[in-house]
Amino acid sequence: MKIEKYISKFYRFSTLKEVGKTGMLAIILVVLAGLYAFIFLPSSSENIELPENNGDSFLTLDATHVKDDDAYFHEFMKLLKKNNDVLVLGTSESGFLDSYNYWELLNADEQIEEQFGVLYGAGRSCERYIPSMLNNPEIWQEQNMIVVVNPVYWRESLSKFNNEYHTRYMNDGEVERAREKSKRKDDFDILFSGGQQGYMKAKMSAVNRFLDQEIHELYYGRLRNYLGIEQEAILHVTEHLDYVPAKKRGKPEMLEELQSQIVPDFNCTQEFIDKGDYSMLPLILDAEYRNTALDYFMDLCQQLNIKVTFVLGPYNRILAEKCGQPEIVKQHEELEDRLRKKFKESGFDHIDATDISTTPGSFIDKQHHSMYGGYLLYERIKKHLYE
Repeated sequence: MKIEKYISKFYRFSTLKEVGKTGMLAIILVVLAGLYAFIFLPSSSENIELPENNGDSFLTLDATHVKDDDAYFHEFMKLLKKNNDVLVLGTSESGFLDSYNYWELLNADEQIEEQFGVLYGAGRSCERYIPSMLNNPEIWQEQNMIVVVNPVYWRESLSKFNNEYHTRYMNDGEVERAREKSKRKDDFDILFSGGQQGYMKAKMSAVNRFLDQEIHELYYGRLRNYLGIEQEAILHVTEHLDYVPAKKRGKPEMLEELQSQIVPDFNCTQEFIDKGDYSMLPLILDAEYRNTALDYFMDLCQQLNIKVTFVLGPYNRILAEKCGQPEIVKQHEELEDRLRKKFKESGFDHIDATDISTTPGSFIDKQHHSMYGGYLLYERIKKHLYE
């Protein structure tokens, strides 16, 4: 048969010898290309491309750069410090809100000189920045910061190690490097590895991380840049917008319109009510993960002389009372008392915005404030810091 003859011919020693030579030559060429990239070509992470902005701070940047703690993130932080601007750290409550979130209005306030850069996202609470603070303390030293502490993160599902958020925001290589520098390794393991067992599992993936971060970078990053091959477009940084002055957005008729979009008895939108499941969820006041995260972050802020103001955020108390959940109200009151005490004893400045919890029109659901709520937060922050 032809196939049998082909197989026997292919597996002759002389044929295999030629194939082996070709394969060996290919391997040598690949290795030489990698060595050339390593020795002579700059890392793709060092080739940062920033828009011409006369040295002004940026509004935000792609989350990948923060995760990798790379040159883009370092430049973002350096410009904030150089210009004496303010870094805002928040979670999902701190996203864009049609120009009515608190940091958007602070940026639009013509009476405030500083600009406000913002890093936000669901699950992006303060512990996400601890590895960077340990690995690159110089970019954090003496920064001006506002940190929003949202009580929703003491709920059961958010008050413990969350693998989805860890994967989204944390670079395991940077985490492992930071652990070596940490003086609180037990606390570090609670925050970034789901405990010691999770950390040991993470160490087993070190080879995969090396291949991804080092070998892949040589060929996909450095050589592609050298050959002029375009990579996937990323909006590395976002410049500040042309803001409508905050004074114009605070006209009584505009604020009344914002309030009218919210059902007052429930303090959320009709769309959210129609979903049916709107009862508030209980808190875990003694959650080891959540309390360790805040304590560790505050400790590093003190060590790095960061000028930080914590904002004790509101919750939808009106909804809790409407649902007949006095135990939820009691839990939040206890948490608020604990956090006030923590901030006071540690010497950190803080803004108590919990009165917004009982203001009609301030929320859209059980955990996210509305545009009107964003305006109220802006008022509290401005009054505390600038009046």
